[in-house]
Amino acid sequence: GTTAIAGSGGVPGAVRNVNRHRRSGDLALYDAEADLSTFPFSLRAVEDLREECAGGPVFRFPPPAGGQLTFMAYVPHVGEGRRSSCAARAEVARYLARVQRRDRRYAQVHGVATGRDDNALMSAFDVTLVWSPRSNLALYGETVDIAGALESGVRIALSTDWSPSGSFTMREEVRCARRVATDAGVALPGETLWRMATGNGAYALGLEDRFGAIRPGLRADLILVRHAGGDLHEAVLTATDEDILATWIDGRAILVAGLLEEALGGRECVALEGVAPKVCGLLGRFRLSAGEFGAYIEDAVPLNDASRQAPCETPPR
Repeated sequence: GTTAIAGSGGVPGAVRNVNRHRRSGDLALYDAEADLSTFPFSLRAVEDLREECAGGPVFRFPPPAGGQLTFMAYVPHVGEGRRSSCAARAEVARYLARVQRRDRRYAQVHGVATGRDDNALMSAFDVTLVWSPRSNLALYGETVDIAGALESGVRIALSTDWSPSGSFTMREEVRCARRVATDAGVALPGETLWRMATGNGAYALGLEDRFGAIRPGLRADLILVRHAGGDLHEAVLTATDEDILATWIDGRAILVAGLLEEALGGRECVALEGVAPKVCGLLGRFRLSAGEFGAYIEDAVPLNDASRQAPCETPPR
């Protein structure tokens, strides 16, 4: 069901890529732009801030790269680490001082080191928190204060971070988010999680006028799931691979279940091992047979097998 990926790098493939156009070829690779940064202040933030954290002089970071691109959203990784980390808290403080310029759309990826005062600032200055609970727990043993963030009115978007420590799919990330929230005493309704996984992510990227919702004028990125009754949002979030009947990107069907192939395919559709719907109109684009594609991804993240992803386990209270 994934239709877009926003992150460093990017390769041509089935889903759309979102990142800043920096090099020749990026215009064709990235379908939309956002200013993404994994290390906005420094690759050595902990070392840089060591004296400051020990009570020494305040360390002066140079301005973050791309800091003047006010025409696109700024989406850096900030405040990674534990809440007890002085360096992580210092990053958050510097970043939230910057967002008060109100000169562009701002988001904050991770933000594990944010506190309640930070949440109040994020809410006041319209900073979206991009939450990756599985990756946070795997790397640092803790994640954001989700109860405090929601109480402060912070807009939250869900993201998988990266495959070594994050969820393999957005559906797995949704399941992890609900489990973490439940352990924190927070009930996340299906509609809330659905918005975190769709429209709030588009808003964080400054692209809500193009993606993230179903309405006239937006790009036709859609998924169709089997609905046997009950809450519609829950049906989408809890769908199994077999329940996904079709996925469209830009109005083109790329995944089609067998029972809908004739009606929705319109292109060559191929069954791949481990993928419930058939893949339509993609392998020929890259001159790959089904067997060649399988060999190509053999050592990559499994398409429909989440057994090797990091666990989603909150520490005991």
